[in-house]
Amino acid sequence: MYLANKCILLMVLIAAPAFAQERIEMFTESPANVGSVNAVEVIHYDLSEPSRLKKRLAPKLPADEKLALIKAKQFFTSEEGKAYQIAMRDAYRGRQKMMQYQLKKIPAIVFDDGKYVIYGSTDVAQATMLYRQHIESIREQ
Repeated sequence: MYLANKCILLMVLIAAPAFAQERIEMFTESPANVGSVNAVEVIHYDLSEPSRLKKRLAPKLPADEKLALIKAKQFFTSEEGKAYQIAMRDAYRGRQKMMQYQLKKIPAIVFDDGKYVIYGSTDVAQATMLYRQHIESIREQ
């Protein structure tokens, strides 16, 4: 029985890479309803998020430059200010990825860390189908 369990576990471990989860990155300029596809992780980057965070979370600074500097220093050393910095860093991650992938326009759906891009769509299911067809056509060649 013990040996049979080991063989089953070994078979599962060997077969696992064949069913590896795909990762898709979707870039938009507004919040979007991200669909789902079986065995696919979808990461959505809303490029408008930094401006929304600034409006919602950034402190209102006085017009006086010296007072504004004092208020800004107080904010950025506070727990609220630290949370704001983390949120802004996370919000800008999409722009960093967009530059890394050298995307030409938005919306875009990215596969294989930028090797394959579908522009003009936010339909994850359709994009995944097109991507898989493309990969299959390459394998057949």
